[in-house]
Order: sequence, then structure tokens, then C-alpha cells
Amino acid sequence: MSVFLAALLIPTPGAMAQDEPALELGQDGFREIVRPSALISGAIVTGVQVYAAAQDDISMRGFVPRSWAGESVCASVLTINGLYEATATYRIPAEWPGGIALLPFPTVHADILSNAGSDGLSIRVSRNACGAELGRDMSFALWNGGGGNRLTVLLNSFRADAVYLYVAGRETPVRCRMIDLPARSAFDVACDLSVDGLAGPTRIEILRMVERKVAPPTDFVLWLPQE
Repeated sequence: MSVFLAALLIPTPGAMAQDEPALELGQDGFREIVRPSALISGAIVTGVQVYAAAQDDISMRGFVPRSWAGESVCASVLTINGLYEATATYRIPAEWPGGIALLPFPTVHADILSNAGSDGLSIRVSRNACGAELGRDMSFALWNGGGGNRLTVLLNSFRADAVYLYVAGRETPVRCRMIDLPARSAFDVACDLSVDGLAGPTRIEILRMVERKVAPPTDFVLWLPQE
């Protein structure tokens, strides 16, 4: 079993609460908004995650690489209709050894989040503090203790006809699937990515086909546990 797979095959949230290290919220705290109308951001990558439905309380965890020690991460949670959004900055201890960390998520809108479903909620963990330049470095989130060896990358394709995800070192791209929604959404594409054989910082490129033409590509660096 790979180190990555072992990191994801974790026990239920209740069993982990007393054993897992938790990052501290930054000075801006936890910000949660429910809007009367959708706000669609310009970001293409809205989430990189492993999702599981909540059995009890909602929980969020994230992989934080050792090389990010002493820095911050920004976590953002967004519903597909664009009405709900939460953001929080978490401080990483200077002596952080690398691994999965509990990210405190004191929501007062558990009903909205519980009803969102696996393709209805995106969670993004980015290097740097919220509101700062986030750059291209991302890791992944574990929602309610989800496990397995497959991540889901959620994208706002801006109404592309087809979307492909290219992983550095792999010849065959991932063909992403469209999420069927009757109205405009904050994200509309899901890419199911197997992480078997991947480790450390991995370059991911997104290619969108719009009206049979190739749109400018987008890329980011996905940080995974080292083998």
C-alpha cells in the first residue's frame, strides 16, 4: 500500500478527533456567507478533494506538506449554485512534520452543506493566506473523513464543450465529466483522478475545448504525500 493510500484510508471523524493535529485559524477567523443570488468567481480550479457524506458533525481535513511549515493555507468551500461560500486561513506550525491536519470548520449552515452532495460542494486548499496571492500550489481536502486512492478535481469550465486533465508523467489524459445542472453554476466539471504512483509536487494541466477550439490551458501544482 502506498503512503498516499494509507493517508487517505483513515478512520471515522469521531475516532480521529483526539489524535489528529489541528491547525489554528488565522487572525481573520472563519468567514461564512450565504448570498441571495449566485456569485460566480473567475477561478477555473474550485476544488481538489475526497468527499464523504457526514455521518454526524461536518469535518474538514487537509494534506499539508512538510515544506509548507511556518506558512499558511487558505481553505475555501463553495456550493455548486454559488450561494454559499466559506473561507478560512490556517497557520502551519514551524515544526510541522507534514501530513493530514484537522482544519476547524465551525459552520452554522450544516443543513446547506449536508444537502449539497458529492458533486455539489467543492473544497480547495491553497498555499498562502486567503486574500493574498494564492499562486499555483494546492493540496487536497478530506471532507467528512472520505478515503480511497482517488481525488476529484472540480472546475469552472466556463461552458466548455469538453475538458481534459493532463498529469505530468502520464501519457493518457483524464476526460472530465460534465455536471448536469439546469442553471448557471459556480463549477460544472468533475475530473476523477487516480493518484496511484503519484507523489510530491505534481504538475496538472487543464485543457478546455470551447466551440471546437482549444482554450488557453490552465495549470497548477498538486502537492501529494511523498512515497
